[in-house]
Amino acid sequence: MSYRTAALAKIEDLLKDLQTGPEGLSDEEARTRLLKHGLNILPKGKKISLARKIISQIKNMFNVLLLVAAALSLLSGLISNDPTSVQMGLAILFIVVLNTIFSLFQEYRAEKAAQVIRSLIPHKTKVIRNGQMKEIDGTDVVVGDILAFEEGDRVPADLRLISAFEVSINNSILTGESEPQRRFATMSPDMEISTSYDLHNILFAGTTLASGVARGVVLSTAKETEFGRIVSLSSGVHEPMSALEKDIDHTARLNFLLAIGVSLIFFSAALLIVKLNLATSILFAIGVMICLVPEGFQLTVSLSLALTARKMAERNVVVKRLSSVETAGSMTVLCVDKTGTITSGEMMVKKLWASDKIFEVTGDGYSPSGFISFNGRRINRNEDLAVSKFLEVGAFCNNAKLNAPSDRIGRWTVLGDATDGAFLVFAGKGDFNVSKAFVENPRIGLIPFSSNRRMMTSVHRGPDGKITAFTKGAGLEVLRRCTHVFYHNKYVSLTDEIKEVVTKQMSNFASEGFRVLAMATRVLPNEPKNLSQDVEEGMIFLGLAALFDPPRPKVEAAVQEAKNAGIRVIMLTGDHELTAYSIAKKVGITSLEDQKVFTGSELTLMSDKDLADILVKGESVFARIEPEQKLRIVHILKSMGEVVAVTGDGVNDSPALTEANVGIAMGAGGTDVARESADMVLLDNDFSSIVEGVKLGRSTFDNLRKFVCYVYTHNWAELVAFVVFVLLQTPLPLLVIQVLAIDLGMDVLPSLALIMEPPEPDVMKKPPRKIGTRLINISTLIKGLYLGVIVSVGAIYWAFHVWGIGGWVLGQNTVLDPMIYARGTTIVMAGIMMGQLGNLFSARTSSSSAFRLSPFRNRWIFIGILGQISVMAAIIYTPFLQPLFGTAPLLPLDILLLLLLAPTALLLEELRKMLTRKLRHVAY
Repeated sequence: MSYRTAALAKIEDLLKDLQTGPEGLSDEEARTRLLKHGLNILPKGKKISLARKIISQIKNMFNVLLLVAAALSLLSGLISNDPTSVQMGLAILFIVVLNTIFSLFQEYRAEKAAQVIRSLIPHKTKVIRNGQMKEIDGTDVVVGDILAFEEGDRVPADLRLISAFEVSINNSILTGESEPQRRFATMSPDMEISTSYDLHNILFAGTTLASGVARGVVLSTAKETEFGRIVSLSSGVHEPMSALEKDIDHTARLNFLLAIGVSLIFFSAALLIVKLNLATSILFAIGVMICLVPEGFQLTVSLSLALTARKMAERNVVVKRLSSVETAGSMTVLCVDKTGTITSGEMMVKKLWASDKIFEVTGDGYSPSGFISFNGRRINRNEDLAVSKFLEVGAFCNNAKLNAPSDRIGRWTVLGDATDGAFLVFAGKGDFNVSKAFVENPRIGLIPFSSNRRMMTSVHRGPDGKITAFTKGAGLEVLRRCTHVFYHNKYVSLTDEIKEVVTKQMSNFASEGFRVLAMATRVLPNEPKNLSQDVEEGMIFLGLAALFDPPRPKVEAAVQEAKNAGIRVIMLTGDHELTAYSIAKKVGITSLEDQKVFTGSELTLMSDKDLADILVKGESVFARIEPEQKLRIVHILKSMGEVVAVTGDGVNDSPALTEANVGIAMGAGGTDVARESADMVLLDNDFSSIVEGVKLGRSTFDNLRKFVCYVYTHNWAELVAFVVFVLLQTPLPLLVIQVLAIDLGMDVLPSLALIMEPPEPDVMKKPPRKIGTRLINISTLIKGLYLGVIVSVGAIYWAFHVWGIGGWVLGQNTVLDPMIYARGTTIVMAGIMMGQLGNLFSARTSSSSAFRLSPFRNRWIFIGILGQISVMAAIIYTPFLQPLFGTAPLLPLDILLLLLLAPTALLLEELRKMLTRKLRHVAY
């Protein structure tokens, strides 16, 4: 049975179809249905086994290449009985294990989503069984159960209302609407219905009763509910690879082919040209392969992203998927939800029009701190009768409750209708004691809000016995029922001229994006026996209240900064189109006066091509859209080649958050489902943190490119030593274990220091990087190659000189004195590191001169240099490490000459950048 059919059916017929009645189910029938249909629990997602996760990590091409190198090294060591080769193989295996463990640490997030979602089903709910009301676990609710609710109760299943008194429901968890929606036991068959949420007598699982009392019959449970449908939609979305993950995969494949191809070429040359034996040729090929494998690449990237994530945590941003740090920097489209993301989700009274004066109301959110002012002067309610009357209407015509901050929730909250809550806060700002006023002026009747009257009236008996009606509602409706007005501090007849002033003021407030409510009052001649709409006739018009669900602080500036960075901002909300446009205009998402706002019903009629034509434009606002439509928009944007970020805080946002390249959830006031579906969580809901994330993400990619070039420089330098070994048939100038010492020991900290370089000043003035821009490309390899060759040749030349003093001549493949040989390999190892020292300073900028940067701008540089020198000194001068790494102490002259390699590398790279800048300027 569809929800529409259930909503329009007579309650007697519906109960008959569901085989239940006003007395509810019997306990036996409920048990039977529970056994047949199962518990009211949302389905769990598929759990990925640890073995599959490990296999997935090992399949990474970097790890495959390392495993190949480790296997060959172990095989060679075992065959030739070489302990060094065995140690090298074990060391490489350790790196694979370390990479795998570090990556597995991030894989558990998706498994938690279903558990968190299930917690939204209440533990206890009131049910009618055997004609008696009882409490049961929410998981035991079945179709046909009759449930009872009070204000604040959460709905555990989809149901049709049987009875309802002053019921309003908070649907924001499903629709994103900021205001509670009125619900009734009956519904007109002529009512226009575009979605299931428009059915005024249907309540959905996961929503909360904001006010009133109700009873309803359960239509569906668990995965059959609307809530369950959205969860199933979310779980069916596969989290895509991030741009960085794709890039690393591309880099790994390229590196794999390069390492295998070059090692095979050198293996053939060693075997066929140099005439080395098979075992030596294999060992040589392994050395070449290891030279071309940045063993610490994956680990260094992960560590750098973790450090960047820590920076973001300092800004109250929790990064759950490390690669999303860089992806945020490459986003081209930011899809933002309105309620709870752009706005605070808290209605506020901001202005009053009373007695032909406009009063301002200060303060934020539901906190009662603030005051009422006129022309900048604070107003006491006792000195202005118009304000005093406003406070009375706002306080008495109210069913909400204001809750002070608690240990669990550190902010003021409202139980009940958000608009009523706004007037309670307003009363507090006017020093109006609501509790005391209710005692002195007890309520004797209430005409609740209805959609056809569009107003609410509360009737009270005053201390003097007078009966007064207080009314608030839609401006024109209230105005139509008034005969007098409080105007210029006196009661006068409501003339056509004054009516024109009032309607003009309504338009002015509405054009500013406010929701406008009118206030009125009437002293009744006697206590009414039966409340009717006659009470709301002949009233005195008091004025207008302008309410606003305000944008969060800094949102407008953040939106503008995002636009300046080439990021298009699109609003996707379930709220009303006029509200969406007003907020979008206020925060700068749209600058057009006649911006077309597209609704969910319009999207249903659009083809993907038509929708893509809309999305390609600079500014777009979508309202009244459903979860599937948000997901569809994200799909189409991604198919257009966009890198999409999505913000949200409700269950309705979770599918789009999961599908997006970057999902960003609101932490304060948002749902657990949204937080679990997202890649990032803004703990303080500060929208500007997203822009900070973009800045850090862009800087991360820039720094990673610098890091790649820096790393491959020493890889090429290491390779030169093996080329010299083959072509000149010299002793091996650099041992394989020394290659590992450089890659995994000495150069790790400088690499991390380079990655921690702060963002460039103009990073947010550049457009997002183009799709297809790679971490590694031909220019990167060439830059690393020329610098690596120069540094390595300089170090090898001095090593040859040292060997020559020991009696070695070119053409000999051995050095007779082991200590002299070890001193030569140590010189090559240390020389490469000295060249990297100069390269480190130059690599801090990609095109501008490094001399323009303060050396103290990045304190990690000095930590990296200190770490590099400390590890190198330990390897060279510690007696028990010397045999392990094949090193020997260097003489002062060795150190002096090697130190010259640092400024040489720095000056050469700065010369290259200067020539590049000049060529670009000429081309320009």
